[in-house]
Amino acid sequence: MFRLLAILIPVQAVDAEIKVTGRPSVAVQGADLVVPLISTDGLDEWPALIPVEVDGETRTASVAWIVPRPVSEPAWTTPVSPVTIIRAEEGVGAPVRGSAIAIFPTPLDGEGEVAMLGERWTPRWLPPIDLFDPSRGQIESKGSDADPPLDDPMDWFRWAVLAYLQDGRPPLPRLGAGADADLGCRVAVSIACQWRAGLRRVESSSPGVAREIAERLVAMVIDERRPTGDRLVAAWPTDPRELTGLRTLLLDP
Repeated sequence: MFRLLAILIPVQAVDAEIKVTGRPSVAVQGADLVVPLISTDGLDEWPALIPVEVDGETRTASVAWIVPRPVSEPAWTTPVSPVTIIRAEEGVGAPVRGSAIAIFPTPLDGEGEVAMLGERWTPRWLPPIDLFDPSRGQIESKGSDADPPLDDPMDWFRWAVLAYLQDGRPPLPRLGAGADADLGCRVAVSIACQWRAGLRRVESSSPGVAREIAERLVAMVIDERRPTGDRLVAAWPTDPRELTGLRTLLLDP
């Protein structure tokens, strides 16, 4: 049901209680890397943390779940499949519905091999993306029917795309407070960094094409029923499969 966050390379099953289900083929230096996980034996209890190596340096990955998020009053820009992030806790079983992930920070000069749960692979390392450059002003709201959601980690990336178009800084995700919210923010920013890295790659050879793609991702139209023309309405693509495919294409060397 859920589109996982990184661009993935299928891997073979290994004899382990928990395994990596897809090796991210692209990593943005300095950004969190998200890796999908699965239990091979119906494990009821998951670890909260697992070790990971990046170019021989040991780090710690947090384990979490992408789970459906109920929305009592959907807005015009509410995602097709709203989700939230729940961190795994020692001794607590898996949610009834959800996809397990591991997330860990990568170094600003990240390179080399990643090793986790018996899997080893070398992603293509891309230069860092600074989404929150303090020298740039924060972009402004376009109205409740045109602003991307701030409370969904999978769809917040559109704020980063708007910031790219306006040469500004996006507002921070607003996912609440506590450890779950912190982890959700990291997931949201990780996804956004990949989108921005993909747009940067296209921009290096075709600036006009990169801008056209970005504008489509955050497309808005004027509500012509309002004679004053002061209401903007989101008209961007929402299909998760299509968005994942586009992100893959943007990052394709």
